[in-house]
Amino acid sequence: MDFFCAKEFEQFLIGEKNASPHTVKAYLSDIHQFNQYLSVQYSLSTNKAESIHLRSYLAYLTSRGRENRGINRVLSSIKRYYKFLRKIGSLEQDPAQGVKGLKEAKPLPKFIPKKEINQLFDTAQSHSSYDELGFIISFFLYNTGARIDEALNLELSRLDLPGGKVKILGKRNKERWVPFGQSLKDVLEAYIDIKSPEVYLFEKDPGQKIDQRQAYQWVHQFLSNIPQLSKKSPHVLRHSFATHLLDNGASISEIKELMGHSDLSSTQIYTHTSIEKLKKIHNLAHPRGTKSKDKDQ
Repeated sequence: MDFFCAKEFEQFLIGEKNASPHTVKAYLSDIHQFNQYLSVQYSLSTNKAESIHLRSYLAYLTSRGRENRGINRVLSSIKRYYKFLRKIGSLEQDPAQGVKGLKEAKPLPKFIPKKEINQLFDTAQSHSSYDELGFIISFFLYNTGARIDEALNLELSRLDLPGGKVKILGKRNKERWVPFGQSLKDVLEAYIDIKSPEVYLFEKDPGQKIDQRQAYQWVHQFLSNIPQLSKKSPHVLRHSFATHLLDNGASISEIKELMGHSDLSSTQIYTHTSIEKLKKIHNLAHPRGTKSKDKDQ
């Protein structure tokens, strides 16, 4: 690579950062391309660049159609490079300091369609035993919208089965009551009767919490019963909980409280999911929708 301290930077990534060959290659490629841009546009090398040159490069990448996520990855490589140069004393001022990344669009949350999730749980309730933790944990997550760590840390004393509610301890130790219906109540009563947990609702051994990685594997295996589902993590059940509530008329503020979000903006992403669904319906059903026009031709 033909940029300033290229060999030293490569050795730093391999030796001190223990970066993988793929990561090292990506870093070196990013810096090499930045160096080429500086050479052509400004007749500069990387150790002579200033913040204005870096911002110009980011604008150039945008004009070339690069997505913000990819541009931010390049910026991350450049920032790491300049920090290294400062560390070894080859640079007095860091031109990347204060250069902020571009705003990235949040991906829409993945969720399970209502038909598929109802079929999955109906089948499971008919054929699964009530000590199969993949099914039990998945059913709890979907019915309460809890995060996986919230479910695994849930103590029995926080579960009010007769009242059909559970007090969940969320982020920053914020507590929230979440109600649930008769179906989850029936499943939990049968599960508790069989497993007799002592301290936590979900225990692998008496009084011992389940490891989060193990729970993730159980949930992933259970959700694999929906072959077409692209994402099979516990969080997809939380997303499905919120999306289905919104589709059925719950307000954003109500969903915010149930999910334990501290900011309404975290909940509003689910409105985009519903809007995308409405767009598809409009496209299929409206006389001037694309699909409808195709049918008329």
